[in-house]
Amino acid sequence: MRVNDVRSASYVLLGLRYDEAVINNFHRGVTVMKDSTTYQAILREGEALGVKHGAVTELQKVLLRQGRQKWGLASQEIEATIRSIDDVERLERMADAVLTAASWQDLLNTP
Repeated sequence: MRVNDVRSASYVLLGLRYDEAVINNFHRGVTVMKDSTTYQAILREGEALGVKHGAVTELQKVLLRQGRQKWGLASQEIEATIRSIDDVERLERMADAVLTAASWQDLLNTP
């Protein structure tokens, strides 16, 4: 294991216990961490989660907007149910189903 690998690992592990200012002070001058494969993997995972969260949020907004135009304002219960769905594929199927669904409840029955 290289020295830079140890520094990178310690940087990530210190984040479990200390705040950012303490860690940055401890690791002042350590810039090689960005080249670490683990650091890059953490960034990729965070990016993937962010992309999924963005897609879910936008699909939920589209469903509520399109449903409002077709069936009127959603009840709080229906809106909460739609906002609780985080399966992108199901939300996409529901977006397609808006075209043929007869009601909010019909839309929520989309598998």
